[in-house]
Amino acid sequence: MAWEKYNLDQQRLKAVQAYINGDATMSHICKQYGISRKSGYKWVQRFLEKGIPGLSDQSRARKESQIVYSSTQIDEIIHLKLKHLTW
Repeated sequence: MAWEKYNLDQQRLKAVQAYINGDATMSHICKQYGISRKSGYKWVQRFLEKGIPGLSDQSRARKESQIVYSSTQIDEIIHLKLKHLTW
């Protein structure tokens, strides 16, 4: 018997379909796939909102920079840097 190979998105889809079809409880599915129930419910929610593309990994990077400088602050920094090149 050959081992079946699945990529991560296929495994997530299989788990989500099992839950939606009522084939197993979320606890059983999460135990089978080695994930937390929180993650299991997250994948179900993403699937319901976005379909199959929602099961792909999403960037965890911030969408916005937390620190925003004004143009005068940037100009002052550049001025200090040019004034003190050995800093």
